[in-house]
Amino acid sequence: LVVATTRPETMLGDTGVAVHPDDERYAGLIGKFVDLPIVNRRIPIVADSYADPTKGSGAVKITPAHDFNDFEVGKRAKLDTLNILTEKAAIVDGSEAQAAAIPERYIGLDRFDARKQVVADFEAAGLLQDIEAKKIEQPFGDRSNVVIEPWLTDQWYVDAKTLAEPAIAAVRDRKTKFVPENWDKTYYNWMEGIEPWCISRQLWWGHRIPAYFGPRIASDEDFEKPGIGSKIFVAASDEELSALTHDYYGRAVQVYSADRQNWEELSGHFQTAEAIKSDSELFARAKENQIPGLDSNLVAPLFHDEDVLDTWFSSALWPFSTQGWPEETEGLKAFYPGAVLVTAFDIIFFWVARMMMMGIKFMDGQVPFKDVYIHAIVRDESGKKMSKSEGNVIDPVDLIDGIDIETLVQKRTTGLRQPEKAPQVEKETRKRYPDGFDAYGADALRFTLAAMATKGRDINLSVDRVAGYRNFGTKLWNATRFAQMNEAAFGAEIDPAALQLSLNKWIVGGVHACAAQVTEAIEDYRFNDAADAVYHFVWDIFCDWYLELSKPILQGEDAASKKETQEALGWTIDQILKMLHPFTPFITETLWEQTADRGGAFLMQQDWPVSYYHDAASNEEMGWVLDVVSDIRSVRADVNVPAGAKVPASLIGASPQTGQRLGAHRDVIMRLARLDRFELAEAAPAGAVKSVVGEATIVLEIADLIDTGEEKDRLDKRIAKLDKEIVGLEKRLGNESFVAKAPAEVVEEQKQRLGELQAMQAKLIAARDQLAAL
Repeated sequence: LVVATTRPETMLGDTGVAVHPDDERYAGLIGKFVDLPIVNRRIPIVADSYADPTKGSGAVKITPAHDFNDFEVGKRAKLDTLNILTEKAAIVDGSEAQAAAIPERYIGLDRFDARKQVVADFEAAGLLQDIEAKKIEQPFGDRSNVVIEPWLTDQWYVDAKTLAEPAIAAVRDRKTKFVPENWDKTYYNWMEGIEPWCISRQLWWGHRIPAYFGPRIASDEDFEKPGIGSKIFVAASDEELSALTHDYYGRAVQVYSADRQNWEELSGHFQTAEAIKSDSELFARAKENQIPGLDSNLVAPLFHDEDVLDTWFSSALWPFSTQGWPEETEGLKAFYPGAVLVTAFDIIFFWVARMMMMGIKFMDGQVPFKDVYIHAIVRDESGKKMSKSEGNVIDPVDLIDGIDIETLVQKRTTGLRQPEKAPQVEKETRKRYPDGFDAYGADALRFTLAAMATKGRDINLSVDRVAGYRNFGTKLWNATRFAQMNEAAFGAEIDPAALQLSLNKWIVGGVHACAAQVTEAIEDYRFNDAADAVYHFVWDIFCDWYLELSKPILQGEDAASKKETQEALGWTIDQILKMLHPFTPFITETLWEQTADRGGAFLMQQDWPVSYYHDAASNEEMGWVLDVVSDIRSVRADVNVPAGAKVPASLIGASPQTGQRLGAHRDVIMRLARLDRFELAEAAPAGAVKSVVGEATIVLEIADLIDTGEEKDRLDKRIAKLDKEIVGLEKRLGNESFVAKAPAEVVEEQKQRLGELQAMQAKLIAARDQLAAL
């Protein structure tokens, strides 16, 4: 038979050859034997579907002790397992080498040296048919960077299949839900094909496995059975161990913690002599292979297993073990099951599944958490996964504390998988971040990640966005300082029904509407929508509008209006701090402490805003004011009126209600829109441009403030440029191949961009037409 291998040295441990049961070439050989060259071992030919008739000769050598697939074939075919490697990946010696019939010239050789020797010996014997250069996958140690070999060892296992069944059912029955929901497929894929779980690790640190080995006594029914080995006691405490061993031995025992080989020798003497006297001197002599005489005071040596539990086994106990389990503590009652587990997709099977199995097993069938939120991977700005070996890591500490470009370059070029790439990494780093990173703070980074955490999409971390959210924090800080300077009443409660001013009714209603949006988004794990909602309210509504609209009142002489506005202002900032606290905990907690005497109560302990208030009349009135100011500003920008110029304006066709609104808010509109006057009028004067808000027409007299011909030319150029962009986008979106192959989110972004450009073009065309009519 001709077989192929990429690890010739494992020929020394072959215990069978597998062929496919349907491969007619070998049908007559199944069940027969073949001689293994070099070691002259007679091994069986077995039928197994693992053998692929289309690859090579179709016959596969089987080394159960040193290949995962071969191990499974060996179990199915009941083949012997011969461990031919030491823990240092050298060929074994001693009894193991004798058992495997390994020739002396191989004993002790490094695996790679043994590989060369096996190839040479096969060639010398005329048994080498061909050598083919082949690229294969091999596991490498993270620290040693050497090839890791499969190696058969004695380990502790958990029957994971039995544990998995109720854990699978819990997700199917939606006792536990994944967010986004598609991640439950990853969970099922692993759980439904689960193998026995190896829970023992040969490490220095960890929970030591509570298993103890003791010698079997002659009265044990398994005493004479071959291969049974030691008596094993598993106990969670010294008291439990004492009870178990006393029942078995009928006497006290002594835990012995020397190395395994020393203990095995001692244990063997116990089996022979039935006992070892409990005298320290005699016990020491026993270790030196001197067996004392027997008397009535006897002990048995116990050896505590040196292995520790797999990290994920220990971690799987976390939801209940941290709350005092197995005791029925108040903490366990309060916090098990938990509400939400937030974690990454790559440990769904390492941690989430194992917590589910353990929690259901040990907590009377209760799941450990109701929801599992799988967060996105944070990638670099170009969408690549961050890796030190690739030199594209954005260290969160660097964004928080700041880092100069020289230190950043040094960090990124150290530890590269390919050191020769260092010049390119340095070049790209200096190009992208020429000044390094400013100190943006933890809040800015935290808000950025929340604002970009769209369900089901990874985050391409943008340093510019981090800088933008730092500016947002500065905006909040300055707004709070403005409120303090104007004696805002922090810590007060507001009765919306008692408010008199439309401005204050409007902002209080806006707070409640924002809180409702944020609450709904957080409860649905749409953290980006929650962050966007509070950001928009704070920056665009509260800072840009309410603070400006409140200035005349806060600086005016109407004491009642001023007091109401001070209370509304302080209350609004209090609610903003509450809504922002999950996103920016440091600045909000600081401002909470500095704005009022809170009696030592932390912001994080406050109730979340949950009530709802809405006043339609005040919303409409203030909405009209905002629309008027925004429209006037837009027209001014479109026709390029100088920023400092005050424009005469009038309102034509206004209803009585609109006239009342103009009278109530004229001063603030004129100040915010930079107007010289703003009056009701019957007709538009010459040299004016118009815009419509509601039923009325706003007329701006700009002819004397701009060069009309120059502005028409400028608008023509902008319109032409937009037209070119629009045509390009229309062609792209009209390309069926692009729409079919591009990601759905990219196509949607392109459509949104086209709509924005078309709206902007229409607006500029209207402005240009108005200028042409002057």
